[in-house]
Amino acid sequence: MRNILSQMHTGLAWIVLVAVGAQFFFAGLGLFTTAGFGVHRLTGSLIVPVSLILLVLALAGRLGRMRIGLSAALFGLTLVQSLLIRGPGLIAALHPVNAIVILAVAQRLAVAGRRAVRWPAPDLSHASASVR
Repeated sequence: MRNILSQMHTGLAWIVLVAVGAQFFFAGLGLFTTAGFGVHRLTGSLIVPVSLILLVLALAGRLGRMRIGLSAALFGLTLVQSLLIRGPGLIAALHPVNAIVILAVAQRLAVAGRRAVRWPAPDLSHASASVR
């Protein structure tokens, strides 16, 4: 069961990493086109609950201090991210800075998960026959 939770955690961590990376593109769309910030807002609002699910999976699977800590940090940072845009200009200006930190934490979490998960070994029996 622990390995299944670890695999789920790792998969979600990669999804969050991709979503956070996409957020930079969506913000650029909002700034430099008439598309607005709707997709950026929607994606950001989805990252927060997914980061909470990551924390729950890390705790339930007892995935180790580092993965639990990074999951907690990611959840905290995403909560702060949603609050920063509501502050005065000087505080709101920290929104992209915090996004970079979120990206770094998500990347570290995804890589740590990839190293920790025991994926099923692929069946390579048919591959050796085609090499001969």
